[in-house]
Amino acid sequence: MAKYSAEFKLKVLSTMLENDLSYLEVSRQYGITGKHTVSDWHKIYNDRGHAGFLEAVKNGKKSKLKGKATKLPKSRKNNQNAKKLETEPPSQEERILQLEAEVALLKKLAVLIQQTSG
Repeated sequence: MAKYSAEFKLKVLSTMLENDLSYLEVSRQYGITGKHTVSDWHKIYNDRGHAGFLEAVKNGKKSKLKGKATKLPKSRKNNQNAKKLETEPPSQEERILQLEAEVALLKKLAVLIQQTSG
């Protein structure tokens, strides 16, 4: 199973939304072989935003939002490390990708609103 960075996931979603591509089309464009990978990323982003991708990376697990509880850190040291990771601001590149994805979502929403009202 391939592991993808948060930046890559945001880039894929941004491309998909900006170019009005289907999950299958964008998967082929980026060489993603998982059948539901991009749709899972889209669900995560819609539910949790950029932080959802960081949570999946931080936990070292593939997150599919199936309601599974995350384990609490076992030691105080691990707890302090987890808090440090949560409070670190995203890098400039991560922030740019996040903003680009948000703009793409807003553009898509504006088109949908215009289509339903006009």
